[in-house]
Amino acid sequence: MAAGFLENHNDFKYLQQLAIAVSLVRTMPFEVRLWRAQNIYVEMLHTVLPEWRWKAEHGEAEAHDWVTTFLQLGRDLSVKVD
Repeated sequence: MAAGFLENHNDFKYLQQLAIAVSLVRTMPFEVRLWRAQNIYVEMLHTVLPEWRWKAEHGEAEAHDWVTTFLQLGRDLSVKVD
């Protein structure tokens, strides 16, 4: 799913679905290895997020929602985002 999001990062619904999936994984009674998703996320943190932050700062409402959801996804993946 994370690799699909990397390819479709402009699709907010894809981001939302990934965020829901990761939050559900965290509730499982067993360990799920998320290192691939974490690596993809870190890559996007440096390559994709800056563009979306710029859009959000310039008034694009969808971009604000995208950035907020993306940052929460990072926290759920245990990636330092701040």
